[in-house]
Amino acid sequence: VEIGTWAGGRELALPVGMSAAGPVAIPMSGWALGLAAGLPGMGKTSLLQAMLMGLLRGDGSGRRVQIAVIDVKRADFSGLRNQAVLWAPVARDIEAAGRLLAALRVEMDGRFQTLEREGVDSWESARLAPIVLIADELAVLATDPDLNRDLLYLGRLGRAAGVRVIAATQRPSSRVIPSDLRALADWTVAFSVRSQADSRVILDCGGAERLPRQPGRALLRRDDLSEIQCYYPG
Repeated sequence: VEIGTWAGGRELALPVGMSAAGPVAIPMSGWALGLAAGLPGMGKTSLLQAMLMGLLRGDGSGRRVQIAVIDVKRADFSGLRNQAVLWAPVARDIEAAGRLLAALRVEMDGRFQTLEREGVDSWESARLAPIVLIADELAVLATDPDLNRDLLYLGRLGRAAGVRVIAATQRPSSRVIPSDLRALADWTVAFSVRSQADSRVILDCGGAERLPRQPGRALLRRDDLSEIQCYYPG
């Protein structure tokens, strides 16, 4: 489904796709970590790009939302260079990813100090712009225990501070997506996978192994489980 069909709204949200009930989007409030996984070529990176396009539609100035990206494949998010909405330059290797995650930890700790100083309990009350980190590919980051530690830290504490993490991989194994990271996920998108075991890693249930090998077809687990056709950046 081409992202141009998404009407959006006044509130910032991540456009996901179309279900039988209509357009599906994830509001910026109420979550800290999202996961997307599935076989290569099934639409995972297209979905991430469409989510970014939806945020840029909502605000491209960086005043309402800011974006950070780890793109170790070095090509999928090249169009984001010099965008005002970028919180930091796109990280394109492990060393840059480590620096970005460390900087986000410092930023989040500073935001908690702001919340304490102002006597409020959320980033909305403190009028802070949310930061959305997209980490693609998680399998590369999983090789470094320090990066895993920082991702878990952001996933555990980012909700109140307005730091959002979307981690994606084409290798949905328990080694790449450890149980403590899966337990923190507020929503997951599973594209077609090879086995029921892979589906359980992403969704905590089977089903993704039975999806048609059609790019963009996926299962979204949020409050419940629904089949969707994801947006792509047409």
